[in-house]
Amino acid sequence: QNRLDYAVRKLARTTELAQSNFLSAQGRDDAESERRVAASELQVAKEARELATIEYRRAVNALALRSVSSPIDGVVLDRMLHPGDLAEAGSGRRPVLKIAQVNPLRIDIVLPAKLFGRVKAGTKVVVSFRGVPGRHPVEVKMVDRVIDAASGTFVARLELPNPSADLPGGMRCEAEIEGVPNPAARIL
Repeated sequence: QNRLDYAVRKLARTTELAQSNFLSAQGRDDAESERRVAASELQVAKEARELATIEYRRAVNALALRSVSSPIDGVVLDRMLHPGDLAEAGSGRRPVLKIAQVNPLRIDIVLPAKLFGRVKAGTKVVVSFRGVPGRHPVEVKMVDRVIDAASGTFVARLELPNPSADLPGGMRCEAEIEGVPNPAARIL
């Protein structure tokens, strides 16, 4: 672009000088040729830039076809496939990784059947983890609608936000439910 701007200014000066008979027609023709060459080089550069942008998008799309990403953020627990193994799409495919989601933490509280109906979605709960300072207020998100006949228990599920992953999954915890004795709880 700079070269074209320079060539245009040079052509204007040489045209003015040629009209005043201070420069030959050959000098003016040379300046005109330089302007045309600069204009065509600018066009070639613009086309090359556009082509590079298209090639970049194609490369990004090709990489996306060869990349696997998890629908959740989490921690890798196990690798099922290794570099060089074939990952397949569709039914019958093998998983690539086993990932544990740690935000939000899902906490299942196992409660005795006699408390069925007293603990409902929206019930306030305070959770504390063994060996970790702090108490975390949270609400019950879901309560099982079926009581396990063998154990005489049902499960209430909580979801505790853990955006910085400060709390690891799998820890035992205690949950204080309004008006209910302390049941054992475990993050799943």
